[in-house]
Amino acid sequence: MLAQIFAWSSYWIRVQRWSYVVRASHPARFRYMFTATQIEYLFNFTIPARMGEIIRAYVLARLEIIPLTQTIAMVALDRVSDILGMLTILFVAVLSFPFDQDK
Repeated sequence: MLAQIFAWSSYWIRVQRWSYVVRASHPARFRYMFTATQIEYLFNFTIPARMGEIIRAYVLARLEIIPLTQTIAMVALDRVSDILGMLTILFVAVLSFPFDQDK
């Protein structure tokens, strides 16, 4: 039960983060973005090569009537923000835990 609460809150937070990218150019509904994200996870778990990313762009384009190229760019921007966030965390971790040169 507790794991489900954490999982669903994680999904909700990811959709909220993606909504900042999407809603900057199109007023998309949360329900459609959540649906596209869940379908993405389904495809990422079942099909190799992270094809769920393209499926997420396609589903949102169909549900919200947004050009597919625009939704692919939104997904790519979301992935870039993920990479920047991970690099920031890595940078802070490296600075927080100095290497011990005496050993």
